[in-house]
Order: sequence, then structure tokens, then C-alpha cells
Amino acid sequence: KRVDAAAPDLRQFIDHALRQNRELQTELDHLNQSYTLNHNEIKIAKDLKTQLDSIDANYIKDTDAIEAGKAVYSDVIERFDATKDELTAIEKQQVQINQAVAGLKKGEIVANKQAENFELDMRNIKHEILRHHLPGLPQDYVSQVKHVTAEIEQLNHDLDQVKINMDAIAKFLVKIASDIDALKKATSALIDAAGLTEELMQYANRYKTTVKPVAEAVHQATESYMQFDYKQAADTLATALEQTEAGSYKKV
Repeated sequence: KRVDAAAPDLRQFIDHALRQNRELQTELDHLNQSYTLNHNEIKIAKDLKTQLDSIDANYIKDTDAIEAGKAVYSDVIERFDATKDELTAIEKQQVQINQAVAGLKKGEIVANKQAENFELDMRNIKHEILRHHLPGLPQDYVSQVKHVTAEIEQLNHDLDQVKINMDAIAKFLVKIASDIDALKKATSALIDAAGLTEELMQYANRYKTTVKPVAEAVHQATESYMQFDYKQAADTLATALEQTEAGSYKKV
């Protein structure tokens, strides 16, 4: 009979799903000590265990009825088929949960490496600034550096906790990477503007004794430069020189 053939297979299927659930719950309990599980994984695994216990109880009830000769075989085979579908769905869900949490440790390793890279980026940025011997830095740039430095410190603090939230850290990594990229661009712009100001100043010196607007521009640009507003200094000089000698800006 089909029921007699199906019963042992279904027993194995139920046992496999129960064993898979036990292993999953053990792994989740272990991971829950080190990571924040944000997607109700523990509750879902327990709910699936309840579902499996119910399936197991119904299976025992049906096999007892078969042994006692009281089973309606058409009903039993229908339930067995439905149970197989249910078990397939449960095992699929348990595998999905296991795969989702399996990446937590790897994610932590990647995040720690990323934090090291961020610190290296900041050292390189500071070294680049020092290498150009600028007289000072504009306040908004200093604030930008402090902001990113504080973010990296917060990241290291978050990664140093007994229990870490990898979902939150993953989002934070994206934000810090974006902020460092913006800081690199701001650093390049700052250095370029300071260098351009110095070159324009040298070019402007040939006019400052004979052309009043250039002399005024040199004075204003010098003030801007000493206030660390290098872009404003460069713009002031470039405008005055362009008005005095068309195309001079491109010669610098």
C-alpha cells in the first residue's frame, strides 16, 4: 500500500526537519551572545519547532491508527502529502535563516578590516595636508575632519561591544565611506586652491605696481589666504588677472 511505503519516508523527513531545527536554535542561541539578531530569527525558529511538534504528533496519531486498523487510508495519504509540502517549506525557511546568520561573523571581520582602512585613510589625509605646509585650515574643513574622526571612533566602539549589531554597523560603514570620500575631495580642493593662489600671486606681482585692481586683488587675496580661505583668494586673483590680461588664468 502507498501509505505503508510513505510512512517511513515521512518519519525520516520529520526527524530531519526536527534535527535541523535543533541545530538552528543552538546556533542562534550561540550567535545571540555576540550579535543582535534583528529579524526575529529566534522566535521564528521556535515557532517552526512548535509547527514541527504538531506535525510529529499528527503523524504518530495516524501511524497508531494504521497499526490499530482504524485508519481511513485515503485521508491519511492526503495528510501525508500535505505534511511533505509543509515540511519542505519549513526546511527551506530554516535553511534561509541559517544562511542569513552565517554571514554575521564574516561581516564582523570585514567591518573590522574596513575600520582599519578608514584609519589609514585619515592618516594619509592628515599626512597630505602636513606635506603642503599650509598656514592653516578653514574651520569648516577642520569640522569635517573632526566629524569623520568621531565616526571612526564610534565605529570602533560599536565593534568592541560584547554584543554587536551588524545591521546597524553595515549602514554605518556605508556612511563613513561616503564621508571619507567627501573629505578626500575637500582635501584635494583645499590643497589645489592653496597652490593655485601661490602661483597666481607670483603672476600678479608683475602687475601690482602698475595696475590698481590687481594690487587691490593681491591685498584682498593675501587677507583671504591668511584666513585660510584659499578658494576665495584664488578666485579674487583669477578674476583681477583675467580682467587685466585675458587668458592669463589659463597660463598659470
